[in-house]
Amino acid sequence: MGNGTELALTLLRAVGFLSRSEPSLRPNPAGPLEPVHGAQMRGRNVCDYAVLPHRGDWRTADLYAEADTFLVPLERARVGALSTRSLPASGTALEIDGAEVSSVARDAGGLVVRLFRTDPDAGDVSVSQRGLPSRGWVVDLRGAPIAAFEGAVTMRPWEIVSLRLS
Repeated sequence: MGNGTELALTLLRAVGFLSRSEPSLRPNPAGPLEPVHGAQMRGRNVCDYAVLPHRGDWRTADLYAEADTFLVPLERARVGALSTRSLPASGTALEIDGAEVSSVARDAGGLVVRLFRTDPDAGDVSVSQRGLPSRGWVVDLRGAPIAAFEGAVTMRPWEIVSLRLS
């Protein structure tokens, strides 16, 4: 449509079933034929989106950084006078180079960082905290340790990795 001059954007997809038994555009169902009650999302919905026209490869356009700029607001919190922690007024506490960060969360074992590699080649991903190489464990989705790491992990193309930082 439009010889590449039009953009189609799905803002809301509300379905009654996970899949249909006779899809028109594929030979087999895309999943189980289960009803999903309540997935129709009736009522008021608000969607935020951005479009960034660019030439060339999406990596060259640095689309993940642009998405962060649009979607991740700067959040501030006041620290009470009783705090004994001393942090600089600006800087980066956690720095990842070579992969994208999809989540950062705390659990009983420490800080868990989920990374995904957007490169078609394997490579090292450096992980540092407050300017020093991080150490910890590569963990599975249940949090069980797989392998220790210090300063960097090697990721395969398109791989997703979870790290628990010490």
